[in-house]
Amino acid sequence: MKPATLILLLAFLAAGCATTKVSYMFMKPEAWREELARRGVDARSVPDPLLVSEQIGQVAVRLAGAGTPPERLQRLQQGLF
Repeated sequence: MKPATLILLLAFLAAGCATTKVSYMFMKPEAWREELARRGVDARSVPDPLLVSEQIGQVAVRLAGAGTPPERLQRLQQGLF
């Protein structure tokens, strides 16, 4: 392979590796609405599946109680399942 071709190939590969996709995990509500708007979707028509409502947060705090993170996680899991 010619050096110029190899350099060009490596440049294309490096550019492809440099691009990143949007992570949809742990998006803030504003980012969720912006992503929907970017796609032309009305945010009021699509609920944020990862949004923790105030009620859910209160129940989670009550279920988790005090203790170490593993203990709290176990109580949350027991409450869910």
